[in-house]
Amino acid sequence: MTASTIPGWSFAQFGLPVPYPERVVDTVLDHARGARHFGPGRENACNVLDVVLDVARPLWLRTRQLGHAADGYRSGEIRDWAERQPAEALSRRQAGRGFRFGPGSAGPGPEPGLQGTGMWPAIFWHLADLLGRSEELGYRPRGSHRPEAARQGIGGRVEGGRG
Repeated sequence: MTASTIPGWSFAQFGLPVPYPERVVDTVLDHARGARHFGPGRENACNVLDVVLDVARPLWLRTRQLGHAADGYRSGEIRDWAERQPAEALSRRQAGRGFRFGPGSAGPGPEPGLQGTGMWPAIFWHLADLLGRSEELGYRPRGSHRPEAARQGIGGRVEGGRG
């Protein structure tokens, strides 16, 4: 996780309301516009997933708690960003091999592997969910990328590990 995207994800991971949710959305959208992580040839699965989870998970929990659509603070910008992401990411898929983590010639990015193949489908689901279309995908992320908060056990401890 990058430092700018930890707040919303950390709270939402455990089903806690995000304090100052508008400031979290502002920070995350500013981060998503930054050339450092989202400039041409710089997007990778971690950068995109950080933004998606920090925006999607708190919105997902809030809409379930309040029982209405996620229309509200900067929702148009969130939807616009979500609609732009799949095209670039889908270009990283190689038939029969999976997804590259990201661009580049070194590190986890250049070749398809477990990291990219595990993360990009979770990203696609969360993007589709932000757009109200996740049911069309036919799968739902599990483990640490699931949309639901971790279950709380006795004494408030998280049950079942990461998923």
